[in-house]
Amino acid sequence: MSQSDSYYRQILAILRCIILGREVWLYGSRANGSSYEASDVDLVSFPEERGNDEPLRTGRGDELDLQLQLKAAFQESHIPLFVDILSWMVIPESFHQS
Repeated sequence: MSQSDSYYRQILAILRCIILGREVWLYGSRANGSSYEASDVDLVSFPEERGNDEPLRTGRGDELDLQLQLKAAFQESHIPLFVDILSWMVIPESFHQS
């Protein structure tokens, strides 16, 4: 296992502990293969899916709290990569089109 694989496993472990089954996408240079050793890890998380008649459990404030928890967890980890995670609910609409 490479060092990068070890970092990715640690990132996944943090995500699994905090976001519990949400969909998360990798984007940016690490997703398109143009990254270099010091590139950050860009992630976006999506709110939980619910049935059509059932509202989402989380609101905008909850999403911000979740982001703060994740940022703190990544900063406290021993992963030597900057992990930037955004929530689909709080990013600008223009990003949704990308």
